[in-house]
Amino acid sequence: MAGHDLRASSERIVSSKVVRKAGPLGKIGGFFGDLSKSITGMVGGCVMLVIGFGIIIAGVVAVSDDSKTIEKLDLLSIEEAGDKDELVKVEGSAVLSSQASLEYIVKDAYGVQTPYIFDKEALYLEVEYQMYEQVKQTSESTETVTDENGDQIEQTSEKTDIYEEWVTKETTQTFGEFSLGDIALDTTDIGKRFDMQTEIITDVVIPGAGAPQIYENPSAQVGDTKMIVSYVPASDDLIVIGNIHNKKIDGGDVFMISNLSDTELVSKLQGEESAMRWGLRFVAWLLLTLGFSALVAPVLVLTKLVPGLNKIIGCVTTIVFGVVSAIIVALITLLVTYWWLVILCSVMLVGGVVGLAVMSMGKKK
Repeated sequence: MAGHDLRASSERIVSSKVVRKAGPLGKIGGFFGDLSKSITGMVGGCVMLVIGFGIIIAGVVAVSDDSKTIEKLDLLSIEEAGDKDELVKVEGSAVLSSQASLEYIVKDAYGVQTPYIFDKEALYLEVEYQMYEQVKQTSESTETVTDENGDQIEQTSEKTDIYEEWVTKETTQTFGEFSLGDIALDTTDIGKRFDMQTEIITDVVIPGAGAPQIYENPSAQVGDTKMIVSYVPASDDLIVIGNIHNKKIDGGDVFMISNLSDTELVSKLQGEESAMRWGLRFVAWLLLTLGFSALVAPVLVLTKLVPGLNKIIGCVTTIVFGVVSAIIVALITLLVTYWWLVILCSVMLVGGVVGLAVMSMGKKK
């Protein structure tokens, strides 16, 4: 964990079992044990394949195309949008009725607490309260070792590390009350794409937080607190996308607010959507590759009968299944994306075949 302060570390063996006895009988027993596990693993492989195909489809139909919708909309001024009754994209300055408020308490070295009010005029606030404390991280690893008798022992070790880091104890967010010129705006459930300014306030009293978590060898910094305040200044120009009716924007197929420019907002959304799609495709590719590999695992176990052959065959099959899975992901993505084109080509193909058949029958007559 780079950037974290490691304070203590320990490791112990939590389980140990013989997986293969020495000698010919042990080799035979180990072979049939591996074969049994690989056959059982085929069920898991089938499950991974089903999930993988589902994720490919989800990467096309479940990821939103908000960027395309927003890009197609004309950017209207407050005056131009006022009389509309449809999905609009409006740009303008906010008229602030009451700013997003934040009250907090700071404690000095002597324990004296002083209340404060966040003094920046903000449309929107995100607050993150953090405490510096110790965190325990436990991980397990399994390895096979050979003892003095030649038996193969599977050992599971548990490693425990004690780190110190800033831990988020509470988060809050709040909008102020404002309108977009004379257009009212309901911010309930609105999507946010803000470029926010940040301030850090130290030694705050965290609401409801108790003593810091301590395990072993704490540093003097443990127990320190801070508050990270991210906010949108009231002076920022805004873009709001949503349904407008009677000069009020409330909901819509796309319901979003941003202080980015129109070009920046579309570009940001395109990046988010692309990252989501490619992330799902990678997960699907990985599941398909592992699934296909699990289906042929019994064959790979049989290759262990020939020394060295198992590793070669395993490497080749992994590469082949990786390529096949990539092709499957690409083909299904294209088919789901351009289903209408597939149907059109199919209809044209059937029509062509029927036409040729009719012409052939006519010639015979």
